[in-house]
Amino acid sequence: MEGPDKEENNDNKWNDDFGGFLRFECPVGKMVGNDRWCENIRPSFNTALFFRTRPRGPVHEVMPVSSRAAQEGYRRFAVTGWYMDPSDTWSSDEKAELDKMKGIDEEL
Repeated sequence: MEGPDKEENNDNKWNDDFGGFLRFECPVGKMVGNDRWCENIRPSFNTALFFRTRPRGPVHEVMPVSSRAAQEGYRRFAVTGWYMDPSDTWSSDEKAELDKMKGIDEEL
């Protein structure tokens, strides 16, 4: 992320109203009320997060950043990558979804 004040620590200047939270879904049986999201991680400057994803990791989503953040001089950058462990097993539905993301057509 980049903020308007390059020389000072901008960690406390990211306003929650700007959005951009990384959210993790609650494990089965751990929901609190009707909220399926157990953890919300606020964007932080000069930070990298690494976590396991499907099929063994938690379901997650990244919330959009509001236009107000850009208007105030803040930008959020993200780099995404996946490492596939040979021991990861995928259901047929997950495999079909992955193939679709890769652009693989079953009819070919």
